Amino acid sequence: MTSDETNRSKLDDSAVRHVAHLARIAITQAEIKLYGEQLSKILDYVNQLNELDTSDVSPTEHPLLASDVFRPDVPHPSWSPDDALKNAPDRHGDFFRVPKVLDQEDG
Repeated sequence: MTSDETNRSKLDDSAVRHVAHLARIAITQAEIKLYGEQLSKILDYVNQLNELDTSDVSPTEHPLLASDVFRPDVPHPSWSPDDALKNAPDRHGDFFRVPKVLDQEDG
């Protein structure tokens, strides 16, 4: 075993099961071993990154220079209810009628 291997973090099976539970995924015993090794490697890499001195690095939102590509927000007159609802499959006055999405008990 090399010195690098002794410094590696090792997730136990219960930690992997806990992560899977939080992610709402079902995993097999073989996957627990596989994902445990993969997650351990990821954590080791994060630990390597944490050792870097970033005191002279300013926080950034994005690694590339980016600008807003959206058009300006300019107010326009609203559509009339008749224009907005002219293609509505089931109109009820000035509203769209839609099917119920929640079960409701009567009484």
